[in-house]
Amino acid sequence: MLPLLMTGSGHAETLEQLLMTEKIPLRSFRVDELKQSVNGATQSDQSKIVVAYRTFNPDNIFVGPPQVIRYEKVTGQIEQRRLPIGETDGCAGAPDEVAFVDEFILVSISISPSAECTFVLNQRLVLHQILYGFRAARIAPGRIVLIEDMIHFAPVHPERLQVVDLRSGKTAELYPSLGDALRQQLTHENAQKMPPQATCREMNDPCSPGQFDEDIRSLASDGNGKLALIVVQSVSHALEKEQPPETMASQTALYLYQYVSSGWQYCEEEIDDSEIERLDQELKANFEKVATRCTPHLRVIPDMTTAHYNPFLTR
Repeated sequence: MLPLLMTGSGHAETLEQLLMTEKIPLRSFRVDELKQSVNGATQSDQSKIVVAYRTFNPDNIFVGPPQVIRYEKVTGQIEQRRLPIGETDGCAGAPDEVAFVDEFILVSISISPSAECTFVLNQRLVLHQILYGFRAARIAPGRIVLIEDMIHFAPVHPERLQVVDLRSGKTAELYPSLGDALRQQLTHENAQKMPPQATCREMNDPCSPGQFDEDIRSLASDGNGKLALIVVQSVSHALEKEQPPETMASQTALYLYQYVSSGWQYCEEEIDDSEIERLDQELKANFEKVATRCTPHLRVIPDMTTAHYNPFLTR
């Protein structure tokens, strides 16, 4: 069973301090480089250490593109590359995480609290693909899922899930799916509790029954094409200016996915909020136990109703 991919912590320090913490020799770096203030993230395994960092000036403004270092523990070889980003890529923040997925290295760079760029590199640090999402998890050899980026300042935040074949570069929408009975149930309830249209306009609320918050709380896989996620779906509407939105209805669902020759299939089960923490622990400790709660049999047909909340979906 494979839970979320593990990453190093991101923090500010000098490049020299960051490299010394990771026990990477300093001989390949200039003195002025080593004294630069950086924000970095790291990951390591038995053979290598990968460091991603970005420098910033005394005004706390990032300078230049992110840098990635690979250090071979046995040979002592050091390789360094700049990530090729431009102004239009939007990858303007600090490195959040580094992860290893089979023959790939994933480096995630912050865009906003609701969005990241994930750079897919090969073992020589050559860019293979840029993905626009976060919380990547390996679900099968060469395949991951990740939560798609969202517009941060939006009336609702419906998280979407995308599956990526790292070797071919192909992506596909996985969650949500058309015909999802539980989401239809909440859509119906949202329609019944909708504020007046005048209030919707004043509060900049789309007041669309099928658009509501969807928070993917847990995500785990057996690493061989089975996937489980726990999603909290909730309807909220602001009724007065300067007041927080009021929760009108909510539900929590466990989804199980399986890849078969004809594509992805899923099943769903409504659960009580009190089960979230327990099921999350069970998914990490005994994935197959949770995977027996229902049998995936419904074909995944992507529901694109909330796709416009992902500003990078057409890339």
